[in-house]
Amino acid sequence: QRIRVIHIEEGDVSVARNVGLREAVSEYIGFVDSDDTVSEDMYKSLYNLAEQHDLDIVYSNYVKVFENKPPRYLYANDGRFVVVDTQDLLRNHYLQRFPASACTMIARKRIFENISFPEGRLYEDRSVTYQLLAASRRGGYLNKAFYSYYQREGSTVHSFTWKHYYDYCMAEGLRLKFLYETD
Repeated sequence: QRIRVIHIEEGDVSVARNVGLREAVSEYIGFVDSDDTVSEDMYKSLYNLAEQHDLDIVYSNYVKVFENKPPRYLYANDGRFVVVDTQDLLRNHYLQRFPASACTMIARKRIFENISFPEGRLYEDRSVTYQLLAASRRGGYLNKAFYSYYQREGSTVHSFTWKHYYDYCMAEGLRLKFLYETD
């Protein structure tokens, strides 16, 4: 009864995420891309930290998993946890001290109130995560790689076209403009 499957006729990952956001009834939201996996304790761990510290958003990190080479950790994986205010969240996001992915975090549903994923664009996470951080009162970051981000040849993120470059630049331009205009 806790799980509902929703089928949509057409759409990209943003359409699916936006439909999920509209239909969700839980206090916290998390995302997993269809070709990746999460540790079985990820959501319980992040939720417990959010509840214990009254946080609007809690980030973790990920490990890149390859077919023919060892896993690659881009961020610390020492289990350290810090609580920070909105300004520090935005600063650390801008400096890429934690992933910009929506898949490595949980966030209170209410902070999505005026925020949705841009449909028809790649790098949708980069277009949204900074807005979620700005809408948060405070958040936390756990240095633990719960999320396995599989690197496969031919996947959407590895099939570079001009649209990839354009969408990335659009996401980065909007993110930097937002950060520049935010005190």
